[in-house]
Amino acid sequence: MRSKKFCFGMLVITLVFGMMIIGCKEDTQKVDSALNGTWVSSQETLVLDKGNFNVSYDSVPFARGTYTTSNGKITITLTHLYGDLLGLGSSWFTKEQLRQRGEFEEDLEMFEPFDASYSVSGNTLTVHWPDGPIVYTKR
Repeated sequence: MRSKKFCFGMLVITLVFGMMIIGCKEDTQKVDSALNGTWVSSQETLVLDKGNFNVSYDSVPFARGTYTTSNGKITITLTHLYGDLLGLGSSWFTKEQLRQRGEFEEDLEMFEPFDASYSVSGNTLTVHWPDGPIVYTKR
């Protein structure tokens, strides 16, 4: 009888400890709510929505994925590229789908997370992308 009580007690302690850890877990998907919305530049439209993004050029979809922010820095992770960019028609492709095709190895590096600094002032978003800064206006 003692063995069953001991095992039950250990189970309860483990469950309580596990619930405390889950309840205290930090939110890893941190995003700056000031970024939420549709941002446009001369040719690019960037839609940011609570950690998810879509980008298009001249109204043609380009990429989508996720982002996080911290201290004026945005980390972008592509999850899909649009096929028109690669001459594959109007479908979305993941990194794995492109890898399986075998002919887009040089494009797979686009799926690696990258950082950029940003600032928001009123309806203006400035992002210092790796290729240079772009200024967006909130639509």
